[in-house]
Amino acid sequence: MKKNIKQRRPKVKTRTAIAFIFIVLLWASYTIFTLHHNTISSIPSDPKFHVVIQAEKEYFDIVSKWNPPTLEEEQKTYEKNPWTPTNNSFYWGYEACNPPFYPDSCFGAIILNRQKVSFCAPAKTASTTISNFFLQVADGDVVVPKDAQYPVHQANWTTLLNYPVDLRRDILLNETKDRWTNVVFMKNVVYCFISGYLDKVVRECSLPYNPGHVFHHYDPHGFNCTEHKDFEKFLIFMESLPAHYMEGHFKVQTSVCDMGKYPYTEFLYVDDKFSKRLQTLGKKLGVQYIPDKKTSNHSTGSGNKVVDVLKGKKSFLYRILELFEEDCIFFPKSCDVDGILKEMDGIK
Repeated sequence: MKKNIKQRRPKVKTRTAIAFIFIVLLWASYTIFTLHHNTISSIPSDPKFHVVIQAEKEYFDIVSKWNPPTLEEEQKTYEKNPWTPTNNSFYWGYEACNPPFYPDSCFGAIILNRQKVSFCAPAKTASTTISNFFLQVADGDVVVPKDAQYPVHQANWTTLLNYPVDLRRDILLNETKDRWTNVVFMKNVVYCFISGYLDKVVRECSLPYNPGHVFHHYDPHGFNCTEHKDFEKFLIFMESLPAHYMEGHFKVQTSVCDMGKYPYTEFLYVDDKFSKRLQTLGKKLGVQYIPDKKTSNHSTGSGNKVVDVLKGKKSFLYRILELFEEDCIFFPKSCDVDGILKEMDGIK
């Protein structure tokens, strides 16, 4: 009997040791839980903090799964599907204007910090009138250089790209929607295209050589004034270029302002009622909009010349619409050509 008791003693010691280890582990778990709970409780309640944490999580999730294409694959697919970090609007807003991701709105959107206003106006959408309007809104914060050839376009505007990163993200993540006014503009794509042609091709090609003329952007692609002053040949030339080669005066408007992603609060369409719309916006922003006749000094009068340029060929009209398909989808009114067709048919 004594022999059996002696044999059982090691088992008792083993059980005691296991119980002791269990208690130690239980105590350690409780300590770790308490520390973790206190740490979580100390995280600031500022929603911006959680936005950054969530963005970092999304960033690392995406990077860990991303299999970058080879250079050859990238060259083949770029024209059909230009690379962006993700279709997720949150991530787009967090990364926009940071290398290597520079969407067009980084350069197209203008920021008025003190007034808490931003605006984006593609070229040939009455952009001179619009810039003069926001020069009033700026109330002295924007300076026009002396002897500037195009005063409002050469002013020291602050682009989205040059705005502080944290504040830029506030705008792009739409955290400022209750405090900021973000305005975007669009115009009928046919009028924009023909206005650009008359101004940047017909007019500038007739001037003495100037390396700053817009058409020189297309020189590497075979543009020359002698041939492409003819509208049909110019249209064929533009149809031969990928969309991302387009210079601002002929770029898709929704691309210039990244509409659909840029969190605009006001959308203004430029047509015969535009002045009234700008006056209404002026009241909201605390300025009195007074049209300046000087802003139309370099106007091409494209509204009256569209029919002449098209030469009665409705096919030109439809081909222009194809160039701006993205605009047509985003805002169908920008591709409404019923009025132009009636004029071409001589219907008043």
